[in-house]
Amino acid sequence: MDSLLENSILQSEFLCPLFKPIDDKAIILSTHYFSHVCTINSCFDSHLNPFRSVIANLMNSSQLIFHLVMMTAATHLGHQQNEMLSVARQHRHDAISYLIENRNVTDKGRFEAMLGSILLGITSAWRDSSALGITHIHTARALFQESIARPEASNDPQSTSFLVGIMAYWEAMVAIVTTQSPRSLEYLIPFCKQENHDTLVYPNPWTGASTTIFIYAAEVSTLCRQNRLTKHLSTSLASTEVCENIFHEQLTKAGELEAKVLQYSPPVSGCIKDPDDRFTSVSHLQCLAQIYRFSVLVQLYLTFPNLLQKSNTTMSTLDTDLSNETSQRSPSEIIVGIEKAILSVHSSDFMILHWRSLVRQKLKVLHEFVRLDPVPRALQILEAVWLRADLCVSNRTNTSTQVFIHWLDVMNEERLESIFG
Repeated sequence: MDSLLENSILQSEFLCPLFKPIDDKAIILSTHYFSHVCTINSCFDSHLNPFRSVIANLMNSSQLIFHLVMMTAATHLGHQQNEMLSVARQHRHDAISYLIENRNVTDKGRFEAMLGSILLGITSAWRDSSALGITHIHTARALFQESIARPEASNDPQSTSFLVGIMAYWEAMVAIVTTQSPRSLEYLIPFCKQENHDTLVYPNPWTGASTTIFIYAAEVSTLCRQNRLTKHLSTSLASTEVCENIFHEQLTKAGELEAKVLQYSPPVSGCIKDPDDRFTSVSHLQCLAQIYRFSVLVQLYLTFPNLLQKSNTTMSTLDTDLSNETSQRSPSEIIVGIEKAILSVHSSDFMILHWRSLVRQKLKVLHEFVRLDPVPRALQILEAVWLRADLCVSNRTNTSTQVFIHWLDVMNEERLESIFG
């Protein structure tokens, strides 16, 4: 199969896509998609952004892609124009109907169907923050495994990299909000080596240059949800031995995942294709990879604090100096007492209030920019976590006792699940 990405980049223009709108409403929606949705739906945006270039190339020939663009744009506009909500629902219905009726077995057809399933799922929360779109991920998984069995089987690495990245991102989002078997993620594991330092990494609009970390994030969130569920059920199980065995297995798996995440380092600059976006440099993508990496570690340590009992942890880290010379250097191995850094994070009430206020402000600014309801829903979770933590602190009798509120528990109990992406 010729590269869908390469062809679309050659044939499409950055601001003037090939698509020829069929009516005024289509003009409004297609313009909104390419001028606004592409920007908020991608970590970089240029003619190299597949959500711009590939979509522009396919809109003329694919009814499915046409309906997806109309649906996505109308859903986003619906937050300002109520009349667009019915338009979005109709195009969503048409896209789903097309997927059901046209099970095209060609490579191009599978590519479009996979892209359609992913977008239908990930944008479900755009119209209703409580909608998770879980049903679509099963379709996407099946299509993915039909067309891309393993990395070396692909003769189109750029298109494969794009699909693997957006699937990994979606899996990471879904793993936060639904309890599932770790086996459901096994199909992505072979692609963790995609970002080896001797291969070219194509920036992904959702995962940047860190698709591997998102695969690890999906595994970690899946394990963490299982652990929280086991803790909840353990109060009603008669056999403590069974629970202890389960907890031991989970801790062992957590240690294996910790080792993988610690061993990971972002691709070096020379191996990342320049995104050609003046607002997003290669060094930015490397920094994001490290941020995602640390967030995955924090999630592990929150759920499995026993991992922190090790006196020292070896981790691979990049120098924070983002100069060209520094970014070319390979990561150095250093000894870091992670548990010391994490457990020592305590401060005065004033500092706590300061950082909470800063987080609120950042999330509100983000919401003003993207105008999507999952953002304030995330803030609701934080507010609920902070409230519970404050109540626990005020009610405790022993001041040396550590207060621990797990955000996954709060999200589940308060029914605040959403696709936070």
